[in-house]
Amino acid sequence: KDFTRPDLMAFDINMNNATLTLYFSESVNVSSFSVSQITLQVASNSTVSSYQLMPQGTVTNSPNGPVIILLLGTLDMNSIKSNFPLASSKYTTYLSITSNLVRDMVGLNVLPIQNSSAIIVSQYTADGTSPTLLAFQFDLNNGLLTLTFDETVNVSTLMASRIIIQNSLQSDYVIPLMGVVNSTINGPVVLFQLSFSDINQVKLNRRIATNANDTYLGLVMGAVLDMALNPSNTVVLQKASNFTPDTTMPVLTSWFVNLNTSELILNFNEPVDHLTLTTTQITFQSSLVRSPDPNLFYRLMSSVLSTTLDGLTMHIAISNDDLNSIKARPNLLVSLNTSYIAVTNGLVSDMRGNPLVAILPSQGKQADMIVLNMNQPYLIQYSLDMNTGTIQLTFWETVNASSINFTAFVLQSDSLANAVMQYRLTGGMLLSHNYSTVVTFLITLADLNAIKVQKIATSTQTTWLCIDGTGIVDNNQNSIVPLVNGINAQVVANYTIDTTRPQLQAFTLDLNTGTLLLSFSETVMAMSLNATTI
Repeated sequence: KDFTRPDLMAFDINMNNATLTLYFSESVNVSSFSVSQITLQVASNSTVSSYQLMPQGTVTNSPNGPVIILLLGTLDMNSIKSNFPLASSKYTTYLSITSNLVRDMVGLNVLPIQNSSAIIVSQYTADGTSPTLLAFQFDLNNGLLTLTFDETVNVSTLMASRIIIQNSLQSDYVIPLMGVVNSTINGPVVLFQLSFSDINQVKLNRRIATNANDTYLGLVMGAVLDMALNPSNTVVLQKASNFTPDTTMPVLTSWFVNLNTSELILNFNEPVDHLTLTTTQITFQSSLVRSPDPNLFYRLMSSVLSTTLDGLTMHIAISNDDLNSIKARPNLLVSLNTSYIAVTNGLVSDMRGNPLVAILPSQGKQADMIVLNMNQPYLIQYSLDMNTGTIQLTFWETVNASSINFTAFVLQSDSLANAVMQYRLTGGMLLSHNYSTVVTFLITLADLNAIKVQKIATSTQTTWLCIDGTGIVDNNQNSIVPLVNGINAQVVANYTIDTTRPQLQAFTLDLNTGTLLLSFSETVMAMSLNATTI
């Protein structure tokens, strides 16, 4: 009679085709096999990074015999890869088993291999398969993309610049993303948080991401790497498997009034639809809680919207009648302490039709900035020519062009932008030195290239200007009214796109390192380089 217990002599693992091959000293009974008795370890005597196989999905089709081939299920493969560096090389792949793993043909249990003396893999085959996107979900309400791949990926390698959203399989409405990964644990599911700018660009486009049918996602090859550093496959375009619409009501975050230019600027936390704005829903009041005295509040009656763009900022031209009515109230809008606003939810809606959160008369919102009826220079509008790198500034009164401080000028991608989407000029060259209402200057080549790298000023909607109070002075040394990020930043009035083709100016070839350095006349997109044309 057989009294010798079977012994596991060796094992192989193939991370490419998800197989685990076990070699026993004698034939074993497959029907007695229990995969959950196997533990993979990163070292022979350590369980710090280890994984116990699960019975869900991992099976074997092997007959009774000394060699058993396990087909590792998706759960086990993803879990193994998530436990990096477990099974990432031959020298991080060890195995231990309990005696309940399997029995031989007469019912004797296999000899255990303790986790303190696990055996190393005999033959290790690395993962050489690129991950593929299976599906994605888009939550516009929270600006969250959920990407599901067919295997565990290294979330820290996800490159936002290689993700695009568009509205159909064939469309000119394409939005490249610049957000950040929200996931901290490697796995097949990656949570990607769109940046503030990303969310706004999506919402501003009325033809993208209104429902699942107009929400498509594309991935450039290598948008993410798996745990073996294989680049993800290209996804030409895939429709959202689940879509959560924007149901959040917009909020008025700040406001600014300039009584010199009769301008009211309203800033919101998300883009709003300028076609829905009704100025008669705005009431100025002299205190946080509105007084019943009609001399201490005033509702706009004939002012009109001067904005023709949807976005975070709405500009309202205060009519002469409204302005005179305000001035007739000596204790209204004469300082920050007497400048509050109340609005109804009928003032404006966001791009998906959600009405504004009302500001009640009992909880008025104080102005963030007010320009009194004084002779302080104020920028009316500006033009930017990205072809020539020229900025033309138009002021409401004559200014001293030679007093300009170029470093006080900041170009940014929206009316409210974070530091990543802002660029402060380092210099410039005046093209007009006289006293005038119009000042023109050239942006330096270094600044122009840096602006292009940051993808600022690529269109009218992504060209906004902030100016410090030290930007320029008038004839009487009165400083300019500052344009402040998130409060009264100004969109470009006239924008000229860059149509000048880049030129190769020089090259350096290093045969020692095998590198070719190309120097161009302006910033170029490295990803667009086609080496076969050289």
